[in-house]
Amino acid sequence: MTDGTPGLGHEAELGFAPRDTRAFWQTKACGTGHTTSEPGTTPFFEEADRFRYGIEPVAQFADFSAWKGRRVLEIGTGMGGDLVRFLRGGARATGVDLSPTAVETTRRRLELDGRRASVTRGDALHLPIRSASVDLVWSWGVLHHTGDIAGSLAEVRRVLQPGGSLRAMLYHRPSWVALAAWTRWSLFAGKPLRGIKQAVAEHIESPGTLALTVPEIRALLTGFEHVEVRVVGTHWDRTYVPVIGRIGGSRLGWFALVSASKTQDA
Repeated sequence: MTDGTPGLGHEAELGFAPRDTRAFWQTKACGTGHTTSEPGTTPFFEEADRFRYGIEPVAQFADFSAWKGRRVLEIGTGMGGDLVRFLRGGARATGVDLSPTAVETTRRRLELDGRRASVTRGDALHLPIRSASVDLVWSWGVLHHTGDIAGSLAEVRRVLQPGGSLRAMLYHRPSWVALAAWTRWSLFAGKPLRGIKQAVAEHIESPGTLALTVPEIRALLTGFEHVEVRVVGTHWDRTYVPVIGRIGGSRLGWFALVSASKTQDA
């Protein structure tokens, strides 16, 4: 699935397809590597939350309590931390994840918190959601792993009602993290002509991980208005480029926080 945006066939250029990403994420729930407690227990989730919400601006960007009574779809529930917070804030929230492990982990998280919501296994390229039925699509660090980001954004547009909101975090290519990947796996490997985009796709997280520039992100958001893309420096920039990444500010940050509204006439 693609929206036909010229010059933005990113995944095809890199030699990866959606099936490559699917195979990687089948048995994983994103975030479990940051906790050492017994899986499925309250300490397990609390430890993961302390790490994630302590280093990433998730809560500020999501504004969980602002969606009370609204219909929220999370694409990529991971360990369920965001979904449970939307529910605590009063949202009518549901979740979709490609990984059966993530779905079961999220369901367990909701059970421990005394919450009920639909959490289903689904592909971001074929969302099991009715058209024009959602007020907010929330996705943190997921759409750049779909193998077809244009297709996933077309699905986001489809399920949003006119005027509905998208809030997503995508990876930013002109960043300290991406530069560190290129330095290690291209420059130091004696292959300096293998670009930053390829180094990220081959070595960061799943096969075909996509990191984009701000103009590329904006070009992908056809059918949206009030588009804002804010680049922020991250824990990961400061970790992989310790000195320069710490003093360099947000201009070369790894996260691009994307806010947009589906056009009213879509």
